[in-house]
Amino acid sequence: MKVLYLTPNFSNFFAATYDGMITSIGKYCDLTLYGPGYKIFNDLNSNRNIIDVIKYIYGEGKPDVIIMWDIEGSGWAGNFTNLDKIDCLKVFWTVDTHNDAVPKSLDYLKNAKIKLILTTYDKAQESRYTQIFQTLNVPIEFYPFSVDPNMFKPMNIPKKYDVAVIGNMSSSYYPIRNKAHEALKNAGYRYHHPFIKQYVREEFARHINECKICVTCSGSFKGLVQKYYEVTACGTLLMADRCMDLEEQHFIPGHNFVEINSGNIYEKVKYYLSHPEELQIIANNGRESILKYHTHDIRARELIEILKKHMVR
Repeated sequence: MKVLYLTPNFSNFFAATYDGMITSIGKYCDLTLYGPGYKIFNDLNSNRNIIDVIKYIYGEGKPDVIIMWDIEGSGWAGNFTNLDKIDCLKVFWTVDTHNDAVPKSLDYLKNAKIKLILTTYDKAQESRYTQIFQTLNVPIEFYPFSVDPNMFKPMNIPKKYDVAVIGNMSSSYYPIRNKAHEALKNAGYRYHHPFIKQYVREEFARHINECKICVTCSGSFKGLVQKYYEVTACGTLLMADRCMDLEEQHFIPGHNFVEINSGNIYEKVKYYLSHPEELQIIANNGRESILKYHTHDIRARELIEILKKHMVR
C-alpha cells in the first residue's frame, strides 16, 4: 500500500503524539510525507498542485491513499489543488472536530472528493460536530490518540511532587483544571502546576514521573485528550473527569484511573495519597492498559486495516 501523507513535519512539535501517529504507519506501508519541513517539499518549491506532487514522487504511478489532517489547526499542510482529479482513497483526519466542522472546511473536503473521515473523538458519532461531518455522506471511522510507550514510560525516579495539575489552564476550555488548582494550591502537599512551569515532549514525560498523582480534564468539548494516555503510560496515577469514548478506550474508573469532578478533587487526592498501595495498583494498571490498547504501533495497525477496508479496488 502506497500512502502519501500531507502534513507538516511534527518531529519536534511540543506535543509528541502527532509525529508518532503519523510516522508509525510507515512500518506497514510505503509511506511518503509531504509538507512544510520535509526536504521533498522544499525540492518542489512548496508546490501544492497534487498532480505535480504525485508525478514527482511516483512517476507514472500514484498513491493508493492520500491522508491530510487538521484543517483549522497546526497540522494543515496547506490547500492542495486538483485533489478531485486523483482517483484513490482520500482521507481526512479531524483531530478537533469542533474546529473543523465549519462551512469552509466542509466545502474544501467536498470539492476534494474526500472518501473517508477519521475522527479522534466520538466513536458513537453522537456529538453535533460529528453529525455535521455526516452531511458529507462518506464513511466515518474512529481513530483515537495513541502514545509512544518508550517516551512516556515509568522512569524509576524520585517523586518530587505529591500531586500536579497538568495541561493548558484556559478557564473556558479546561474548567476542572482550574478548580483543581484552587483546591490544591494551599492544601499543604508538594504541589506543581503549569503556572510554575510547563514541560514538553521528553521533559513532560519526566515531569509526569516526578509526580505521584497527575490531575487533568477532558475540556469543554468532553474529548479524551492526549494527557489521559500520557499519564497512564508513565505509570503515574491519573485523576480526570468522565468524557466521551472513555469505556470504548478501556479507561475504567478505579481500575486504571481515578474519576473526579469539580467538587471532589481534594478528597480524592487526600484519599489516594494516604492509601499508597491502592494508588500504585491503579497506576500500574494504567501502564498495562496503554501497552495492551494504545501504543503507536497498535494504532498504526488499526489504521492500516481501516484503510484497506475503504481502498479503491
